[in-house]
Amino acid sequence: MSAVDAGAVDVSIPEASAHDRLWDELPDGVVDRFARLLEGIRDGSADRDRDRVLPFEALRALRDAGLPVARLPRDRGGLGLDWPQFGRLLIEVAAADPNLPQILRGHVALVEQTLTTDDAAFRERWLGRIGAGQISGNAWSEPSGSTHARAGTELVEDDAGALRVHGRKFYTTGSLFAEWTDVVAHRVSDATDVAVLVRLDQPSVTVSDDWDGIGQRLTGTGTIVFDGASVDAQDAVPVAARFPYQTALYQFVLLAVLAGIARTAVEDAAAAVRARTRSYSHGSAARTADDPQILGLLGEQSAVAFAVQRTVVAVADDLERAYRA
Repeated sequence: MSAVDAGAVDVSIPEASAHDRLWDELPDGVVDRFARLLEGIRDGSADRDRDRVLPFEALRALRDAGLPVARLPRDRGGLGLDWPQFGRLLIEVAAADPNLPQILRGHVALVEQTLTTDDAAFRERWLGRIGAGQISGNAWSEPSGSTHARAGTELVEDDAGALRVHGRKFYTTGSLFAEWTDVVAHRVSDATDVAVLVRLDQPSVTVSDDWDGIGQRLTGTGTIVFDGASVDAQDAVPVAARFPYQTALYQFVLLAVLAGIARTAVEDAAAAVRARTRSYSHGSAARTADDPQILGLLGEQSAVAFAVQRTVVAVADDLERAYRA
């Protein structure tokens, strides 16, 4: 296409993007709660990431809006969203700030365990806690060098018969922002690895924001040391008894994060091109925003981001089928 051809038709970059359909597919009440809020969160996202400002304020706003209780039934203080709806909302949150759904990844799994468990007492206890606004982080990983060995962190019974957790975890995403953390520990009494919920405001728990790996600088992905932390025996569930699509759910949240990142990257690139007034002598149009080569590259990026987004939405349908099964 020549410069003359490019100028003969309207090939400029549109302001609107295909992601608007996600809001169209969500209940009006959800849009009212989150759409404008996420615009404000996105405005400060790059600054927070550059200056390493932990997103406590943004997360607090999302907690107030009901994101951590989105999957809970309405009569238990939640928003009553199914997975197709919640998946779309997670993409929107990730597009505003990808740290935020990552922070809540462990909490999302705890909510699903609560909704699917056959243990009525566990379900009632945690529906109450989650509905009251409490959230959980994650503390499964250990620097042991193996994902197949039994957990090095141990759950033991003290002389008074109380259960205590001893050990060290890293990659504890979300725990810095939470009231609880979901810990995998080796229950010594029966040699079983269990997932146990530990309250984080105990003096025997030390949470450190010391993550120095690649990425995730703002997700509270640091170290937790348990030095005899108290545990309720009712909150210890064998890992094998957790809901069967747990691993898929963990990966789904990450895919939603990636979909949000991809979409925002395309939107930021389009905005940069749209604002550019200077072109080059070897360009194919007087304005960069009319250059068919630039438009072609943006079109390819947009198509990939859109395909990823719709793939995540399709996987959400599968998660809903798993939940209902």
